[in-house]
Amino acid sequence: MTNAQIAVESYLMTLEGELLPNQTRTFNLSRQKAVRLAEFVSSYGQAFQSAVQSRQRAFGATESGHIIDLPKSTVAASFLSQIAPQQNSMARFVTTPGLDLSSLVEHGSAVVFAWAGDYSPVSPMNRFSPKRTHRDTLWRVAVAVQ
Repeated sequence: MTNAQIAVESYLMTLEGELLPNQTRTFNLSRQKAVRLAEFVSSYGQAFQSAVQSRQRAFGATESGHIIDLPKSTVAASFLSQIAPQQNSMARFVTTPGLDLSSLVEHGSAVVFAWAGDYSPVSPMNRFSPKRTHRDTLWRVAVAVQ
């Protein structure tokens, strides 16, 4: 797994290196190398809003309707409630229950994220061979902080 990160308190920190199966690793975390969670989410929130707006056009430019950095964008989507409200009330995102992990971090837990590219822990449901397929997994693990 790659692109491992941990959200602790109001910070997001990168865990350097790959996480291998059955491996125990110790990481030294420092707020000096961390980014504030609200700032991280806000930077990706602008890309989300741009993608939504461009997909509303039936014809025209579609290149802005794609999200490029999937691992980090998916982590940002896990904290959508941290996007600062804008004047336009239609610019808010509605999430399904359990997607937003902000309450876990606010109540003292940490959340570890690890990206497994081109991997799915479950078999596909389809009973046919699609021409195109893509699968990625973001592991989101809540951890109690002592």
